[in-house]
Amino acid sequence: AQTQNASLTGKHEVHQVDADATRERLETEMAHRVTAQTEAQTVMTADHILQDKIKQLSAELEVSASQKNDLQVELAGLKERLNSAEHSAELNGQITSAASSQLSQQLSQATEAVAGREAELESAKSE
Repeated sequence: AQTQNASLTGKHEVHQVDADATRERLETEMAHRVTAQTEAQTVMTADHILQDKIKQLSAELEVSASQKNDLQVELAGLKERLNSAEHSAELNGQITSAASSQLSQQLSQATEAVAGREAELESAKSE
């Protein structure tokens, strides 16, 4: 009976060692799983942050493109106004030049007429 009892005690101790080793392996595996799960959550959080940043930058890029288009339209309008102003200034210069020439000619004619009239008056006084 003692041999049988010793044999059972030995088997029990072996089973206990196996159970302890299995428990340690399971605890280690659970710790690894918890670590992996924590790392996965960290990666997912970082992914969400990056996705949000990408959306924000995309929106800013769209705003920038829209502003660029608005500025290009405004620039085109300003160029058109400048061309129009230059054309108007050129026309005004031509008109001013023509008017000045015409006034100069009229002044010369009037001066000649006055000189002719003065000559007639002098001539009439002499008589």
